[in-house]
Amino acid sequence: MGRPILFYLSMNSNFNPILIGAPGAMAFDKSFFKNIGSLVEDYYKVYPCTSVTLTLRVLSEEYNVAKILKADDTLLTFSYFSDSEKSQPLGPECKEKTDETMAWPALTVPYQAVLSVELNPGRAARDREIGFHVPINL
Repeated sequence: MGRPILFYLSMNSNFNPILIGAPGAMAFDKSFFKNIGSLVEDYYKVYPCTSVTLTLRVLSEEYNVAKILKADDTLLTFSYFSDSEKSQPLGPECKEKTDETMAWPALTVPYQAVLSVELNPGRAARDREIGFHVPINL
């Protein structure tokens, strides 16, 4: 087993955060998120639970992902579970089209801002959210 890869944030002269990693370290990318389903499947093979929460650490914040909406070449867009201030119940007409009951806020970030990805079965079981489900056609 190799050494862990450590990342840290620094600020450039314009006070924009930049991600600095170990030489040769890879950041998350489009391919990782397009194939997140295989990671979840591998997790379920080891820990056969009913659902997990996918938590992304983005810079200094953590987000419990509801759905990954888009993963293009440079940006990741995802909706995340939030309090009632940022979420909105959906009416019956929307429910019929999408099977969704809530509209969650969404965030778009560059891949370099994603510092870690966590699968957490305890959080999904404790919280009112039902956890992360792998998107079919991301």
